[in-house]
Amino acid sequence: MPNFFQLIKKTDGQAETLVAVDEALCRMANVDPDPQVYYMGWVDTVGLLLACGRPWEEIRKTYEGSALEEVCAFLQMHYDVRAWYVRG
Repeated sequence: MPNFFQLIKKTDGQAETLVAVDEALCRMANVDPDPQVYYMGWVDTVGLLLACGRPWEEIRKTYEGSALEEVCAFLQMHYDVRAWYVRG
Protein backbone atom coordinates (compact mmCIF):
# COMPACT_ATOMS: atom_id res chain seq x y z
CA MET A 1 0.00 0.00 0.00
CA PRO A 2 1.71 3.23 -1.13
CA ASN A 3 1.87 6.04 1.41
CA PHE A 4 2.18 9.68 0.44
CA PHE A 5 2.73 12.97 2.24
CA GLN A 6 2.74 16.62 1.37
CA LEU A 7 4.17 19.54 3.32
CA ILE A 8 2.04 22.66 3.47
CA LYS A 9 3.68 26.00 4.28
CA LYS A 10 2.24 27.49 7.44
CA THR A 11 2.79 31.00 6.09
CA ASP A 12 0.42 30.75 3.12
CA GLY A 13 -1.20 27.30 3.19
CA GLN A 14 0.37 26.31 -0.13
CA ALA A 15 1.91 22.91 -0.83
CA GLU A 16 5.70 22.94 -1.10
CA THR A 17 7.79 20.66 -3.27
CA LEU A 18 10.16 18.32 -1.46
CA VAL A 19 13.06 19.92 -3.34
CA ALA A 20 12.08 23.37 -2.04
CA VAL A 21 11.74 21.99 1.49
CA ASP A 22 15.16 20.40 1.15
CA GLU A 23 16.64 23.72 -0.02
CA ALA A 24 15.13 25.43 3.04
CA LEU A 25 16.61 22.76 5.31
CA CYS A 26 20.01 23.24 3.68
CA ARG A 27 19.79 27.02 4.22
CA MET A 28 18.93 26.37 7.86
CA ALA A 29 21.97 24.09 8.18
CA ASN A 30 24.17 26.39 6.10
CA VAL A 31 25.09 23.66 3.60
CA ASP A 32 24.76 23.47 -0.17
CA PRO A 33 21.91 21.29 -1.45
CA ASP A 34 23.00 18.06 -3.10
CA PRO A 35 21.15 17.48 -6.38
CA GLN A 36 21.29 13.71 -5.86
CA VAL A 37 20.27 13.22 -2.21
CA TYR A 38 18.10 14.99 0.33
CA TYR A 39 19.76 16.62 3.33
CA MET A 40 20.57 13.90 5.87
CA GLY A 41 18.16 11.57 4.05
CA TRP A 42 15.21 13.28 5.73
CA VAL A 43 12.67 12.14 3.11
CA ASP A 44 13.52 8.47 3.69
CA THR A 45 13.42 8.79 7.48
CA VAL A 46 11.26 11.64 8.73
CA GLY A 47 9.27 11.72 5.50
CA LEU A 48 8.45 8.02 5.73
CA LEU A 49 7.05 8.46 9.23
CA LEU A 50 5.02 11.46 8.06
CA ALA A 51 3.65 9.43 5.15
CA CYS A 52 2.64 6.72 7.61
CA GLY A 53 0.63 9.29 9.54
CA ARG A 54 2.82 9.47 12.62
CA PRO A 55 2.34 12.63 14.72
CA TRP A 56 5.14 15.17 15.12
CA GLU A 57 5.54 14.36 18.81
CA GLU A 58 6.29 10.72 18.04
CA ILE A 59 8.64 11.59 15.20
CA ARG A 60 10.57 14.12 17.27
CA LYS A 61 10.88 11.60 20.10
CA THR A 62 12.17 9.00 17.62
CA TYR A 63 15.01 11.30 16.55
CA GLU A 64 15.63 12.98 19.90
CA GLY A 65 19.35 13.39 20.47
CA SER A 66 20.24 12.67 16.84
CA ALA A 67 21.17 15.01 14.02
CA LEU A 68 17.65 14.63 12.61
CA GLU A 69 16.14 16.24 15.70
CA GLU A 70 16.87 19.71 14.26
CA VAL A 71 15.33 18.68 10.93
CA CYS A 72 12.14 17.58 12.71
CA ALA A 73 11.96 20.82 14.69
CA PHE A 74 12.41 22.90 11.53
CA LEU A 75 9.77 20.98 9.59
CA GLN A 76 7.26 21.11 12.41
CA MET A 77 7.81 24.85 12.84
CA HIS A 78 7.33 25.72 9.16
CA TYR A 79 5.00 23.08 7.69
CA ASP A 80 1.74 21.29 8.25
CA VAL A 81 1.48 17.74 6.94
CA ARG A 82 -1.07 16.02 4.78
CA ALA A 83 -0.67 12.25 4.55
CA TRP A 84 -2.71 9.61 2.76
CA TYR A 85 -2.43 6.13 1.31
CA VAL A 86 -3.66 4.46 -1.82
CA ARG A 87 -4.98 0.95 -1.79
CA GLY A 88 -3.57 -0.99 -4.59
